[in-house]
Amino acid sequence: MPADSDIQVWLDTAERVRPGVVVPYVASAQAQELRYRIRAVQEDEGGRSVIGQAGAVQLAENTPAALSRLSLGIRPGAACTIEITLTGKELKTLRYVFECPS
Repeated sequence: MPADSDIQVWLDTAERVRPGVVVPYVASAQAQELRYRIRAVQEDEGGRSVIGQAGAVQLAENTPAALSRLSLGIRPGAACTIEITLTGKELKTLRYVFECPS
């Protein structure tokens, strides 16, 4: 089985907090170390803003791990995406793109 076939990535949000807090999570059926890069891009007629973070995470088998916490103040009418890129020792580069939660 390819090492990347069991990777799951999702976003969780803190609904009652303003500005909104988004927490990206990753989980795997195998214990492994991954490097990650998170990039949030917001664009509207007023311009473009980009925030990012990179690091490493040690995953335990079948245990979700939070990669970071992003505080996002999404402007009305703005297009916003969160991109998560994962790499590992025996893993091809995986890229996930999500729309920012509203």
